[in-house]
Amino acid sequence: MKFLYPFALLFLSCASIQSLEGGPKDSNGPSISRIVPAYGEKHVTDPVIVIDFDEYIKSDKLDEVIIISPNQIVKPTIKIKNKRLTIRLNDSLLLDKTYTIQLNNGIVDVNEGNPVGNIQHVFSTGDYVDSFSYKGVVFSNLNQNVLKNYNVHLYENQNDSCILNVKPNYLIKTNKNGEFQFDNLPNQKFMVLVLNDENKNLLYDYNEESSVLSYIESNKTKGDTFYTFLSKKEKYIPSLIKPRFPGVVNFKMNQPLYIDTVDVIINDTKTKYFINNTRDTITAYCDSMIESIKIYIGADSFDFNYNIDSSSYKMIPRLTYTLLYNKIKIKSTIPGKFDSEFLNIHVDDKDVNFQLSKLNPQEIEIDLEANDKIQLNIKEGFITTYFHQTNKLDTIIINKKHDYKNQLIINLKTTKTEKYIIELIREKQIIECRYLSDINKQVFKNIEPGLYDIRIIKDLNKNKIWDPGSIFLKVHSEPVKIYTNINIRENWINNLDINQL
Repeated sequence: MKFLYPFALLFLSCASIQSLEGGPKDSNGPSISRIVPAYGEKHVTDPVIVIDFDEYIKSDKLDEVIIISPNQIVKPTIKIKNKRLTIRLNDSLLLDKTYTIQLNNGIVDVNEGNPVGNIQHVFSTGDYVDSFSYKGVVFSNLNQNVLKNYNVHLYENQNDSCILNVKPNYLIKTNKNGEFQFDNLPNQKFMVLVLNDENKNLLYDYNEESSVLSYIESNKTKGDTFYTFLSKKEKYIPSLIKPRFPGVVNFKMNQPLYIDTVDVIINDTKTKYFINNTRDTITAYCDSMIESIKIYIGADSFDFNYNIDSSSYKMIPRLTYTLLYNKIKIKSTIPGKFDSEFLNIHVDDKDVNFQLSKLNPQEIEIDLEANDKIQLNIKEGFITTYFHQTNKLDTIIINKKHDYKNQLIINLKTTKTEKYIIELIREKQIIECRYLSDINKQVFKNIEPGLYDIRIIKDLNKNKIWDPGSIFLKVHSEPVKIYTNINIRENWINNLDINQL
């Protein structure tokens, strides 16, 4: 016969159960029949915790599912034998401390694999059991979604650098709703860190997502909301992408560039460069065969040996196009100069006037109101490359996608000095990104019907990119707000009024 032991036991909801031959399937997890020391017991001196269950148990990941607070410097010894779980604390028991043992679903019965559920067991080495609590919820700053299985660390040490080399005194993980709750805390101040501890070393590493450090008093602070981000790395490191065409050099960065002090030196000559929208790739152009490259980023310099066999280059430029929302982009594989005199455009079999907008030495853009069919008649000489080669004669026919005749109108109530980034997102992909400097009304037209999200980023430093925070400078990320499940229908007009962040 199963019975519940009188301490905090949370059961998981079970899936629907169907009858099988031989009787109904057992869907109940193991129950505790005995535990030593008892729940809430005081003046405990034995470092061994014994938990007996009413069924045979097993676990494939004991180290991950058992959390002990205060955190143990020396790893505890954990064993399962038959129906018994034994935990030996190899650290010396601290005087006048409340200990919490958490079992998080990873222990199951042998036959059916039903979990024991979330169990919290408490005992004390002193005269009383601590009773203060602290709870909160964790979100991703950029995506605004709740984060499960993230670590929440409490440190008695108030020195922020301790997160690099000292494990937390108290630890808990967020649940599926991004929520956490510490119970039985002592009456004192703590430093708080939320961390996606990917390598499970309980230390902060620069490549791990985290929150800004926070400070609480357990007898006063009852709850907080945390937002996580990937902090800026200490140093920018570019990697040279092996070129396939002459005159183009691409560097992939280890993180987005948040500074403007960049110089690219090719063949001892300072060269103009472009940074992509996500600011993680630098593209530079050169009108001669490249022999040496040096790049300066802030105070750091990087030299690259450029041993590329130029005989393998394809010197004749090849053109490709993309069409998005009445904008045609034409890109050449090799940089050079575009000449609109060598391009004719027919829309629905009629000649149209147009203007080219040069984006960079490889790309131009054309704004075009089109209906069903666009024909680009590209003559030789439309682009003359830096190496005095021209494109081949070509005709490109673009069948425009369905014209949905819908609109999404966004009215952003801002001041003249505030700058915002607006992203139209579908299925986690950014469909279109716009930067608001002066115009507060934005109209998105001809959108394929479906569910979309709108992400609004307040660009505090006006660098046209979302900036994460800095954990040690105690700087929060730039504010973000997401509007989800905006239903775009054909021939409909959607209006969205947004107050300033």
